[in-house]
Amino acid sequence: MKPYLTIFVLFPLWLTAQFTDDFDDGDFTENPAWQGNTDRFIVNDADELQLLDENAGSANESYLSVAAATSNDAETTWEFFARLTFSPSTSNLARVYLSASNPDLTASQNGYFIQIGGISGSEDALELVRQDGNATSTLATATAGAVGSDPATARVRVVRNGAAWQLFADYTGGTNYALEATATDGTYASGNFIGVVAEYTSSRAENFFFDDFLVDPLFVDTESPLLLTAEATADDEVLLTFNEPLDPATAENPDNYALDNGITVADAQLVGTTQVRLLTGQTFTDETTYTVTANGVTDTNGNALTDQTATFTFVATGEAARFDVLINEIMADPSPPVELPEAEFVELFNRSEENFQLEGWTLRVGNNAVPLPDFVLRAGAYVTLTDAEFTDAFAIYGEVVGIPLPALTNSGTTLELRDDLGTVLHSVSYTNSWYRDATKDDGGYSLELINPLAVCAGSENWRASNGLLGGTPGRENSVFAPAPDAEAPRLQLVFPNGANELLLTFSEALDPLTAADGTNYAIDQNVEIEAAELIGLNQVRLTLATSLEPQTVYELNIRNQLTDCLGNPIGLDDRLRFGLPEPAAAGDVVLNEILFNAATGGDRYVELYNRSPRILNLADLNIAAVYGDSSIIEPVEVEFLFLPDEYVVLTEDRLDVLNRYAAPAPQNVVETPLPPINDREGNLTVFVEDANGNALILDAFDYSRDFLHPLLDDQNGVALERINSEVETQNPAHWHAAAETAGFGTPTAPNSQFFAPDAPESSDFFTLSNDRISPDGDGFEDFILIQYATDRPDWLATAVLFDAAGREVTTLFQSQLLANEGSFQFDGTLPDGSRARLGIYILWIEYFLPTGEVRSERETLTVVARL
Repeated sequence: MKPYLTIFVLFPLWLTAQFTDDFDDGDFTENPAWQGNTDRFIVNDADELQLLDENAGSANESYLSVAAATSNDAETTWEFFARLTFSPSTSNLARVYLSASNPDLTASQNGYFIQIGGISGSEDALELVRQDGNATSTLATATAGAVGSDPATARVRVVRNGAAWQLFADYTGGTNYALEATATDGTYASGNFIGVVAEYTSSRAENFFFDDFLVDPLFVDTESPLLLTAEATADDEVLLTFNEPLDPATAENPDNYALDNGITVADAQLVGTTQVRLLTGQTFTDETTYTVTANGVTDTNGNALTDQTATFTFVATGEAARFDVLINEIMADPSPPVELPEAEFVELFNRSEENFQLEGWTLRVGNNAVPLPDFVLRAGAYVTLTDAEFTDAFAIYGEVVGIPLPALTNSGTTLELRDDLGTVLHSVSYTNSWYRDATKDDGGYSLELINPLAVCAGSENWRASNGLLGGTPGRENSVFAPAPDAEAPRLQLVFPNGANELLLTFSEALDPLTAADGTNYAIDQNVEIEAAELIGLNQVRLTLATSLEPQTVYELNIRNQLTDCLGNPIGLDDRLRFGLPEPAAAGDVVLNEILFNAATGGDRYVELYNRSPRILNLADLNIAAVYGDSSIIEPVEVEFLFLPDEYVVLTEDRLDVLNRYAAPAPQNVVETPLPPINDREGNLTVFVEDANGNALILDAFDYSRDFLHPLLDDQNGVALERINSEVETQNPAHWHAAAETAGFGTPTAPNSQFFAPDAPESSDFFTLSNDRISPDGDGFEDFILIQYATDRPDWLATAVLFDAAGREVTTLFQSQLLANEGSFQFDGTLPDGSRARLGIYILWIEYFLPTGEVRSERETLTVVARL
């Protein structure tokens, strides 16, 4: 029987028809015309459509399709016969499309198909499947194993009524249909094509057979196309979108279109099947609204539209320069929420005077790049980028664009905004410390850019939002403080990557041209620079023609031709010393100052002193905090050169330390995790691992609040200072509270309570560091050191303080076993916690040997006060 098409009226607006093809005419290329891999199919002697691929490889896919439009506005029935003369598998299976949007059935598709096989052996069944682009979802599965044997035969009927589906089958190939499965799905209301797809190996290239296709009813369109939208895609182009495929001849006739405001249509081009690009003879005017009229354009069924209009507003867009558009706000940790939606977002700010089309731009989060969609970001405007499911929730705050936003790591990552040419417009590498507020860094608050004019700056230009909602998407930042950026970049770190390479880190983003100019760098001791390369935004790699020598300290100088990204020169005196690091030895590093009792809202720090001749790498060091039975170790996470006779401060909040204390060498304040340090007492230990992985202790100290001055009204924020780097660490007399006049802390500077002990000059064992004491915490004569040097071991000593009238005031120490030399400290504090009254005192010291030899000494001291 020949294929036939019966047309009848179903209701006034639609004509319907029935499609059948049983291939009895011996042909599949005409009436109707199947398309696709026509050279791989034949109609065999049994009048069946058969796969015949004579050049099949190990894995193949072939298809045929034919136009057969359907709609769920009418109940629709599909029927077909299929026979696979083998047992189907995941490599050999068939798909019969009931409704497809694309004639190429192997391409991205929206529609429905029946799959035969592809599960596993005895489990193979007929499946009703929905396809969404390249993804598929199984809606219903028929009897398991019914098409799992050789041959796999089925005559199939599928009925759709609205969103309700029924799958019938007769596995004998007859017409005794039985209901096999049902499903509900109305995702795609219509389709344009049916067809078959065979997936097969070379041994199955002739074993697929199909016959007796029926689709009832077909949908025949009798309605004219609709003009949906008009959009200016250039200053002389407008793109029209229609609701259905158009007839090319009428769609590309410029006489079928008209524009107002004196604009003429010079040409019309069909884009795909449903869009038309109009080219004009004039350019559009910025911020002007136009009306386009279409007349006489027909769809593929000859239905013509009449005088349909659409409006568009032309907004002139430019090409963005670096920093024209900024990453302005980051919500990395929205939980628990304050008032904003519980969703991550990134806000962009156009600080320029031009509008920009974001389509073609990308936002990179870590290693994941996401393209931005069609959106015009106007001059001075903001736009919030978030996941599409949250766009409605953010719309009340301003412009919002939905994208598949990659996860923003709470602890920090790098964000990059790139234009359509791949140029980096702005880059931000945030960390959790940028919040600068311990009450806000656990969630619910965004990070906001402070000064959009200081685009070269780093962490100093960001802080936690002060907005009542937890952030300010779509509007000016709560911390907004614009000011022209005239600050010069600073060289923060120089680190050797071997004997012939240096990595330089600067405080802000650099100008790429001056940063890559090797003549802007100079190293003493005749070290020649071969090349300079900008890495990221604020790092430079120097390749050296001269190899560095170990145990040598060099100095790098930067010439003021090097500028930041805005052109601010670095200055004439920016220089740092460096050298090749070596492993640390025991005693090389000592604990020099400890802020274990941070001020309220502040952070702790640990200051180390390198008293060795070696250049060390901080990253080799570990800090251990011990309190009771608890011991926690944190490795220093920063590659940093620790030079001889230098102080380095370790803290978790560098900006807090620099804001609270005067640090003459701010580059030596290093941000790194520290173990939990008890704020009353505990032990701090600094160690490295030797070549065998064993801990080599460099220094250890059992600290206590008792070592601080007891007369301080508030001990929080007062650092404990070592009085000399060469004295014994574990002796409490060798530590003292930092002076008030020094701000209660001296990070990166010599200690305010530094004291260089001298050996006694008399024949007596004991001597005083000074003969008066002013215990007021001003850093001047706050305490007296009672120093001693014995002539033999086993001496024991007792010291008693008397007032001028000979009355005993206190016992400073009693029956203390003396070392060969050492010291005791007296800071004017009496046993009851009070301060010694002003006046003259006599210090009587008696020392004796177990053999019975006894000696004594008297020293006079005065307690004074500043008027």
